[in-house]
Amino acid sequence: MDKTKEEEILARYRAGNASAEEKQWVEDWILNGTDFDTDLSDEELLEDLTSLRRRMHLDEPERKNGLWKKYAVAASIILVSILSLLLFKINKTEPHKLVAQKTTEIKAGQNIATLTLSDGSTILLDSTIGHINEESGIKIENDADGNITYIIDASDNIDSKLSYNTISTPKGGTYKIILPDGSKVWLNAASSLRFPLLFTENERRVELTGEGYFEVAKSNKRFSVEAHNTTVEVLGTHFNINGYTNEKSTSVTLLEGSVKMTATQSSVVLKPGEQGELTGRNAEIHVNQNIDTESVTSWKDGKFKFNNTDLKTIMRQLERWYDIEIDESSIPNKKFNGTISRDVKLAEVLSMIELTSDINFVTKGRSVSMK
Repeated sequence: MDKTKEEEILARYRAGNASAEEKQWVEDWILNGTDFDTDLSDEELLEDLTSLRRRMHLDEPERKNGLWKKYAVAASIILVSILSLLLFKINKTEPHKLVAQKTTEIKAGQNIATLTLSDGSTILLDSTIGHINEESGIKIENDADGNITYIIDASDNIDSKLSYNTISTPKGGTYKIILPDGSKVWLNAASSLRFPLLFTENERRVELTGEGYFEVAKSNKRFSVEAHNTTVEVLGTHFNINGYTNEKSTSVTLLEGSVKMTATQSSVVLKPGEQGELTGRNAEIHVNQNIDTESVTSWKDGKFKFNNTDLKTIMRQLERWYDIEIDESSIPNKKFNGTISRDVKLAEVLSMIELTSDINFVTKGRSVSMK
């Protein structure tokens, strides 16, 4: 499709006059991140941005309801795309008073972790590819895509002694592990997972700090996760645990199957689409229903997805992923919607927030505050 035709379709989409086929084309383009060549001026792009912001009430998402919520989600995707295009045009032309021009280049995180073996020795997982170790008759393999796999060979003599390994990600790191039973665990930044090389006959028990997404292999052995004052028990299911100590609560979000979440004072069984939330060690678990599970697990798929997300929560996510320090005392009480790739540099994310609000970021080295 030629450039003129693309611009005509985009104009009709923004005006609400596009056909169903044209709407599908634009939304596929947005979601797939396809490059869009346009002769629109910066002023025209900013006009689009202002219009969308006004229609979305971006910094007042609590006003949205009914069908407006569906429109706002689509509009937020368009907004991020327009912002990305605007930033690209600005960086190609003249200096602009955006944080993107003021910050040092702080790059996105990457697949990196440290594996601690049962004897206390450590292996950096970003550089060693292929067979990296064999312990208690279990082979440990690593690949270039940030996956480590534990392989039990039936022909080998397996040592039944209970030995533990720990995989830890730093700030700015993420990693995926396939446990000896076939269960898959994605670790977010600044997280760790401690697990036995061989599960016992009766249960599969692991310990999580930080955040992890679990796809538990089905088995008649109970799988349990200990995470920041809570225990999650399953037989086989998909769920996300956010147990960062600097978050206001520990949350368990269920995508498939069922899980039992237990704390000191209460216990609940979650259904798909529900989230159990615990604030404090001795509090009762509160169940939130109809959760946007995609926004909870988007980190696993390489995205930040904000759905009525308060800015303090957003900034803590950026702090862990970009290995920066945030002055929380300067963060205003605002909420945002939108989807941003976790592959972009910090400056681009901060610039998008600046362009959709009256916030100005001040950066010094790896420290970020607001004015």
